[in-house]
Amino acid sequence: MSDATRRDRRIRARDAKRVAESLLRDGLPPGDDVAATVELTRHLMEILGERRDAHRASKAARTAERVFEASIRRTPGTLAVACRKGCAYCCTNFVAATIPEILALAARLRSDWPDETAPVYRRIEAAGHNPADFATADRSTLTAPCPVLGPDNLCAAYESRPLACRGFASLDLDACIRAVTDMSVQIPNTKQRALFRSRCSMALWAALKACGLSHRSYDLHHAISIAVSDRDAERRWLAGEDVFAGVQTDVSRRPEFETFVDQLIERASM
Repeated sequence: MSDATRRDRRIRARDAKRVAESLLRDGLPPGDDVAATVELTRHLMEILGERRDAHRASKAARTAERVFEASIRRTPGTLAVACRKGCAYCCTNFVAATIPEILALAARLRSDWPDETAPVYRRIEAAGHNPADFATADRSTLTAPCPVLGPDNLCAAYESRPLACRGFASLDLDACIRAVTDMSVQIPNTKQRALFRSRCSMALWAALKACGLSHRSYDLHHAISIAVSDRDAERRWLAGEDVFAGVQTDVSRRPEFETFVDQLIERASM
């Protein structure tokens, strides 16, 4: 390898590190600027490409989640969010998440709740035995308390909740209360939060697809029961084993999302 080639690689590595640090610190800009989403995709591809890292999948998920939170801090918005600690009306909704997000959530649970007899694990095991049939059913009827939710209405691993949970915030508490018994009630969310969630999710999907890993979203209630019961699940999944066989995937993803994912891969690979 020539000195010029080594110099170019050092420059690219330095630039990539600077961009990654900026994303983690400042998040994505508001609006429809796709360039930052491409950079996030490229950074997640680099993380997932580190094959010597046995925890690179959960690391990629945590990175996408950190960028989402940084984006919210950067652009807080002018509309007051009605969500408060202990408010769990939306925690009975259907949730789908990528396998890296599920693995990151499982790792956090094991870290925060090392006692394997903790009630949270009994709830998770019970939920795993009764997965939702959202492949054929009307998704609006699929309501069940999240197994990670405690009796105090607090998430047992809030800091590691998936992007689907982070991206949803209500502007109207009354709408949340009414929606529990009336699925037709629309719960208003902030457009900016929804946009950041979408961009971070699609960057993660694109990075997974580019690295030959499943970028589908899975039934959280069922998948988390597998992830917490198998401490070797991440290594096995990264090695190509179908650890989550039998877990239903979300079939509602729109075709245009897949088109955008492919565009992200193409631009991030340049």
